[in-house]
Amino acid sequence: MYVYRRPDGLQVALGTNKAAAIEAANSATKLLVPEVEKLVGKIMGYATPTIDFICARYWDEFLKPKYAPKTLADYKHKLGVIRERFGVLHPHHLNVRIVAAFVDEFPPRQSQRYAQFLKQFFKWSVTKGFWDQNLADNLTTKDVVIQRERLSVEAYRTILDIAEPWLQRAMNLALQSLQRREDLVLLKFEQYRDGVLPVQQLKRSGRKPPSNVRIHVGPELDQAIRDCRDDILSPFMVHKRPTRITKRSKSLREHHTQVLSDQVTRAFRKAREASALFEGYAKGKAPSFHEIRSLGATLYEKAGVDPQNLLGHKDEASTRIYLDRHEVEWIEAAGGLKI
Repeated sequence: MYVYRRPDGLQVALGTNKAAAIEAANSATKLLVPEVEKLVGKIMGYATPTIDFICARYWDEFLKPKYAPKTLADYKHKLGVIRERFGVLHPHHLNVRIVAAFVDEFPPRQSQRYAQFLKQFFKWSVTKGFWDQNLADNLTTKDVVIQRERLSVEAYRTILDIAEPWLQRAMNLALQSLQRREDLVLLKFEQYRDGVLPVQQLKRSGRKPPSNVRIHVGPELDQAIRDCRDDILSPFMVHKRPTRITKRSKSLREHHTQVLSDQVTRAFRKAREASALFEGYAKGKAPSFHEIRSLGATLYEKAGVDPQNLLGHKDEASTRIYLDRHEVEWIEAAGGLKI
């Protein structure tokens, strides 16, 4: 029986095959004692860079010149964790199994972020010749479980009463149309013609293309749209009078009355907190504006109306979304809900 003694003193049994034991011991020594590999490289006339060296170049040549300070702070932390774990090793010491095991050590959301970061890191490293393939290209990460509290009809009404008038209109429009806030804030009055409201949804992350929904407007949704008109002249259904106009705010908007999606989020959070309905909830667990979409979908379903088309969702059996690169297929949906 052959035994390998690691530098930390731990003995590992290697079986009775002498040739295999010697080969395994030599490989382990190169892995566990980087100085050995450096000497081998010196003898052979070449030197392989450590992963720490590669990470340093990645930081200096790719990350630092490209990203803003806030993003860099996050990337610096991730790169530091990677360097601490693998820094003394060399490229051939890593494989997909080792990288996958590293990513799996983190909670779901962090696991996804590290996988994405490593995918970008290896993509750059391949172009520099450090690896022949992207070791993070096909990583499977843990699913993120949404733990946010659902929004009830009663809670919706309480928050609605507290909300600013413009947000009240946005909330009712969201409940009736089931559109996301990013699409909601782009809706214009001129789009609504002859009882139909076409919505070309923005592209989301992932492989599926965005949907294009032609909503056949019912009385309740029609009223929600009409309520959006007030004494402020604006082309946008969701709008408000700005408190101040700056050069930066003008650059972000098509019209000075336009509301940005982040403003919707902040205003809803402010009204929700003022309601004290979710006081004491952990951060990220109280319902967000997006939960209005979930509430509306549930109410449509309870009313006997399938909300799938209105949401812009399609299953695999549905017809193609794009007939070609220039012709768009519209999903027909009915919108209008009594609550």
